[in-house]
Amino acid sequence: MDLYLYQKIFDNIKSPVIISSPLSLIDCNKSLLDLLKITDLNAAQQYPPLRQLVEEILNEGVPTQHKSIPDLVGNTLLLEVSLLPLNELEKIYLIEFKSVDDQSLYDEITFISAYNRELFNNSPSAIVILDNTGKIVDTNNSFSDLFGYTRIESIGRNIDSLIVPNKDLEQAEDLFQRVLAQERVEVNVERQTKDQQKIDVHVVAYPVIIDKRTNGNYVIYQDITQAKQTEKLLHEKEEFLEQLFNRSLFPTAILDVNETVLDINAKFEELFGYTRSEAIRAHINQLVVPKTFEKEASLFKSVILSNQTMIAKTKRHHKDGSLLDVEAVGCPVLIGGEVRGFFAMYRDIRVEEEALNSLKVLLNTDSLTGLYNRKFMYDEINCRLDPQKTKNGYEQSFALVYIDLDQFKQVNDTYGHETGDNLLNAVANRLKSALVFDGYVSRIGGDEFLILIDNLTPDQISKQLEKLRTQLSETFNINGHHLNIIASFGVALYPENGNTVDDLVSAADSQMYEEKKTRRIQNNPKRVETVLNIKKTPCN
Repeated sequence: MDLYLYQKIFDNIKSPVIISSPLSLIDCNKSLLDLLKITDLNAAQQYPPLRQLVEEILNEGVPTQHKSIPDLVGNTLLLEVSLLPLNELEKIYLIEFKSVDDQSLYDEITFISAYNRELFNNSPSAIVILDNTGKIVDTNNSFSDLFGYTRIESIGRNIDSLIVPNKDLEQAEDLFQRVLAQERVEVNVERQTKDQQKIDVHVVAYPVIIDKRTNGNYVIYQDITQAKQTEKLLHEKEEFLEQLFNRSLFPTAILDVNETVLDINAKFEELFGYTRSEAIRAHINQLVVPKTFEKEASLFKSVILSNQTMIAKTKRHHKDGSLLDVEAVGCPVLIGGEVRGFFAMYRDIRVEEEALNSLKVLLNTDSLTGLYNRKFMYDEINCRLDPQKTKNGYEQSFALVYIDLDQFKQVNDTYGHETGDNLLNAVANRLKSALVFDGYVSRIGGDEFLILIDNLTPDQISKQLEKLRTQLSETFNINGHHLNIIASFGVALYPENGNTVDDLVSAADSQMYEEKKTRRIQNNPKRVETVLNIKKTPCN
């Protein structure tokens, strides 16, 4: 363009304008000279207030500002300043001034502008202002802190080239166009810093609308990298716990405080026969607790809700109604220090209980006759001597009947041990069948038996002894031999005859030997040892 023509056009712009770079004031029009009452461009370039004002405007870099400047004769001029880049590469700007005649209006505008500037600069969120082409008009301090670019480095550059990874350029352009279409956009995306570090940010972009037209937009960024990492860790933890729950070897149900089932794992389905859909939202008692164990289950719940772990061997039922031996463990679930539910875990102990029961049988049973042995009988007596272990919590009377087969050794010597063993088995069966009242029959030695019966009156004891004697007095047919035996009996009563197992057994044993001694004297005054009367009668 012809320089003369350019100068004419430039001088005829009504608003006062300056063309300047950060280094120098390049040009100004006649309106600016008239405004400041300065004669020419050289005088304007040398005028300190103007040089200071231009420097301040360029440093702030804000598109619209409000400033004041004294003219050459000392009058303070109130100005609205607009900043427009002409050559971004060489950093040349056009600065336009408009007079604000109303001082109060100027003060208000200046206050609001300064207030907004402070809010913008000191916002904890990173903020960038963009024009309609996506170029950066301004950034705040938090933007510099987050992305690493200074304000000077950012202004005039395209936002996408500055912080958007290459893989996300298409998505970023789509978001930008949506904002230009006056849509508020809010997304979580990945962006990159000046040193190429990837960060996760929450983005909210707003269109700047003036007279119903979009004049740019501003974008707010919040760093959610740590939150995303925490979210990832929580998700991984949830995955871990879910897999631990589902792959646990122990059948487990998650219950709320009302014992409603929230979830069950595969092992629970396997043990109790319910599918997950059948179990969820059902009450745990309806699923697996037998009626006779509901009181126990209620006790379990009260213990767990008091923030304690409960463990006990019990019984639960399968979907088909069959009873299962289980070890139940209840653990409270605490949220915010409050019990909000609990885990109900079960261990199938059927095989274990069967093995324990078999072991108990071995420990408590006479291997020859199948009767209880000495250990079992002594344990039972001790339980009755301890009020805390009795069914009613107080002492109860009982009787011990001690039985000895007279001269049983002769059976073994005459007919052999097999016949002797068979005779002992036959005696055991008769003793069990002879019990009129509930009790325990045991073999405590070679040919010695001990019977425990609870709460008998003297008449009942006499009736029971008569029944036992009658049973043993009848002939035994053992291995083709008809054998008659004589048994001696002794009785001890609790608490009359002692307060310990040894005292009671000793009392019954002493009475038994008194009976044996009396019989010997009656049958053989010369004390010939022939008390056992064994008749050999050939079988017909």
